[in-house]
Amino acid sequence: MLRTKLGVIELRNAGCAAAVLFLLASAGNAYGDMFTMTWDGAYGSGSATLTATADSTDIWTVTSLTGTQDGLAITLFTGDYGGNDNEIYQPPDYAFFVDRSGLDFTDGTNT
Repeated sequence: MLRTKLGVIELRNAGCAAAVLFLLASAGNAYGDMFTMTWDGAYGSGSATLTATADSTDIWTVTSLTGTQDGLAITLFTGDYGGNDNEIYQPPDYAFFVDRSGLDFTDGTNT
């Protein structure tokens, strides 16, 4: 009988090792990608680096934003302002666009 040959401890260790291997083999990838954007408009020019997580094939939720606009440091605004969803789209041509709900950032005073 297997139990008497290996002993209870060895059998338990073999079961734990099999469970760990199963979890490693079935785990998905967790990653984020970085995007760079620049703009010019009524409030001045700006640039930012965005970190985003893929929600589907072409929809990404921005989780971090750092940059400057008109010389002021900006960061991602995660609150609700005008229905923002902080999503960007990356179409097959690898250009990214903000949807109508918007991507909000703040300079610490203005949103």
